[in-house]
Amino acid sequence: MEGTKNSILFGMIEEKYGTKVDRLGLTRTTSEQSLRSGPLSTSGIKGKRTSAFLSTIKKMVNFSDSSSAKRKSSSVAGLLRQRKNLTREFSADSHVQSDWWDPPQNSLPVEFCQDTSLHGLKYIGQPQRHLSERIFWFLAFVAGLSIATWLISEMWTKYKQNPVIVSFQPFETNVDQVPFPAITICNMNKVMKTKADDFIKRANADDEEARRDAYYLDHVCSSTKSFAKRFNFSRDGELQEWQRQKFKFNDTAFTANLTKVNEFLRKAAQNCTDMIPLCVWQDVEVDCSTLFRPIETEFGKCCTFNMVPLSLLYTLRNDSRDDPLEIEQWQSWDIDSDGMLFSSTAPYTNQFPRRQMKAGLTSGLSVLLNVNSKEYYCTSSDSIGFRMTTHLPVEVPKIADFGISLRPRSEIFVDVIPQITMSDEDIYSFSLDKRNCYKKGEYKLNHYKYYSVENCINECIANDTIAKCGCKRYYMPRNASEQLCGPQKFECAEEVKFNKTKNGIRNTCNMCLPSCTEIYYEMQSTSAFMKNTIWKYGNGSGDQWEQENLSIVHVYVSQDSFYAKVRKELYGPTDLFANTGGLMGLCLGFSGLSLMEVIYFLTLRAWWKSRRKHVLPPKQKESTWAAKNKLPKDEFIIPTAVNQQASYYRSIFGEIRQFEEMKSE
Repeated sequence: MEGTKNSILFGMIEEKYGTKVDRLGLTRTTSEQSLRSGPLSTSGIKGKRTSAFLSTIKKMVNFSDSSSAKRKSSSVAGLLRQRKNLTREFSADSHVQSDWWDPPQNSLPVEFCQDTSLHGLKYIGQPQRHLSERIFWFLAFVAGLSIATWLISEMWTKYKQNPVIVSFQPFETNVDQVPFPAITICNMNKVMKTKADDFIKRANADDEEARRDAYYLDHVCSSTKSFAKRFNFSRDGELQEWQRQKFKFNDTAFTANLTKVNEFLRKAAQNCTDMIPLCVWQDVEVDCSTLFRPIETEFGKCCTFNMVPLSLLYTLRNDSRDDPLEIEQWQSWDIDSDGMLFSSTAPYTNQFPRRQMKAGLTSGLSVLLNVNSKEYYCTSSDSIGFRMTTHLPVEVPKIADFGISLRPRSEIFVDVIPQITMSDEDIYSFSLDKRNCYKKGEYKLNHYKYYSVENCINECIANDTIAKCGCKRYYMPRNASEQLCGPQKFECAEEVKFNKTKNGIRNTCNMCLPSCTEIYYEMQSTSAFMKNTIWKYGNGSGDQWEQENLSIVHVYVSQDSFYAKVRKELYGPTDLFANTGGLMGLCLGFSGLSLMEVIYFLTLRAWWKSRRKHVLPPKQKESTWAAKNKLPKDEFIIPTAVNQQASYYRSIFGEIRQFEEMKSE
């Protein structure tokens, strides 16, 4: 209590005279004067101590002039009177002192709070801190810990739910690394007029084969629903009812085995050589018959370029029209091991699939299309012209859904933009429902050798069709033992397809996920009207199709390189570690060394502290008076011009200890 009173008194002196008092020097000087005054009796201790204290006060405070002696004497006396009153005040307010709790210094948790680098904990373990300060910093630390836990939890939840993101590749993919798209062109006319007339003429003459052809003719033309036909404004190509009865179309014995619609289309539709008479590939004139092959689609008979042979596309089906040499060359392209893209350093040894070696129109494909409008009999639309689509060489074309129109007597420029999506091998460690794509060879189709989303959807619809109708459409994948749907099963097959698509084809065929590496070809077309006199030779003569409605189509890639999209991890191990550490550092000041501090205090520090108790003798307990009046290091005052008369650091250790013992009596 005595030390506390002295501290209060020092503060009042400093405030009154505007000077800083050396509290330690004052206390020690007081003790020196009281000890040098001679032996003290118990009754004289208080008087001697007061006299020594006054004498020291006078030496510690320097007044500027002699006229202030009276003010000095009265001020010191007043301070002493206030000092006596402070004894009663502190005894009455002793509960205030109890809030200034000093933590036990030998406690390991207290030492950790004082020494750790974590923000806020040192204010909890420091001595001479009020209880409200400790509560404030404790709540602040708990709040920071809670915020850090919440943020880290949100980050990990996002990583677990969506661990894969799609970003752009940091380097470019050259045009010669990308396969040139397969191009499929279809005439909107499904059946040539001269051939349809021939079928009907021979059927009227009771020709059995012609009757079958007439049956197929009626089915193909009636099943094609253009916009006008849906409202019964046009019935082009359909036979009259009396013709159907005459040809015995209602005789099930006659129509039961009529399922080969694809063979009918091959002989009834326009040939590829007639539809595409002139071709230029890579700025070189090429025979079109070596570039284009016929293919039957849901749109009808079409001609395709740079598409894998059907004998390689399907697993259980061979096509006699495929060239064995071409099949052998296509087999050298191993998509599962080599991928969709070609290496930028490997030499160009494979002819298939074809690829454009540089950007621009002259390195692409240019063809002349002959619409042959005089032969239009029944069409899949209400216009004259062509439909064209670009697709992967290993996919079946979807002309009806994704084709663009090519009008006659025009020059059309089709710019193809490959949309490439690749994937890092890091995502293959995730489960299928997280990465949402198939890696190479992960999902095998039953009827296709190559996986793609479109091939998977085609197989999904075909499997449902044969399950409900007992047959498959002519353009669907099948094996030799599966029956083809004839005209009598047409409605059933169409209903299956409608039910599959009305609820979302990706929902009903949910196994058809995209491939982790895929290419989609986007088309942008422009056109201009063509001159009438360009198809004349120098002598004035022309070809047989000079008066027909012709079109010139240029298909090419106009960009030298592309930035592919890449599926990759949202956070790698380094990213997760760095983000977690960054959030903990932001909220708590936590670092790797902070973790080492915790480990150190729980292991080495705790072990050596326990060992020290057994090796070193117990520390002597400091006297009560000395403990209360020990000043922190920051309260040592360097003498100034105001208190130069003070005696610093005179006391001897023995004298101070003797004085402390005297105080404790």
